[in-house]
Amino acid sequence: SLKLERLLHTRGKNVAGYTVHVPHYVAASPYPAATLKLLESVAETAQLNLPLLSIERDAEKVQRQLSEQTENSMEIQHVVGALEKQYDDEIERYRKKHPQGALPGEPVVPSGDEIGAEFEKFLASLSENDEADSSDSAEESSQDSED
Repeated sequence: SLKLERLLHTRGKNVAGYTVHVPHYVAASPYPAATLKLLESVAETAQLNLPLLSIERDAEKVQRQLSEQTENSMEIQHVVGALEKQYDDEIERYRKKHPQGALPGEPVVPSGDEIGAEFEKFLASLSENDEADSSDSAEESSQDSED
């Protein structure tokens, strides 16, 4: 995978890597929700319209089955609840440590200050280009008058 990414990059192609989180208590079983999330992320990034209805239905079916299985066992509910809380706590710690960071699947939205700074850089580059064009024109005019 890394070799392919490097090859594509050297040929001027954009590349991206994706990671999908799967609850470890279902990792040994089919988990179409992960596949769905992965394909939705790829489709969004690549601006594709993928036919995902079948996978959406599979994901809903598996989620219903998991819910039914956990409803009938207080022990399973307790374990799953503890694991989900642990994950939520980890996400909260990550967000506190990286307030500007985006989690997989979340769009990265720049702050107003970041947008303003980029706009100022853009305007400055326009001014520099105008000044360079003006000095080039002035040099050409002075050379023409000398001839």
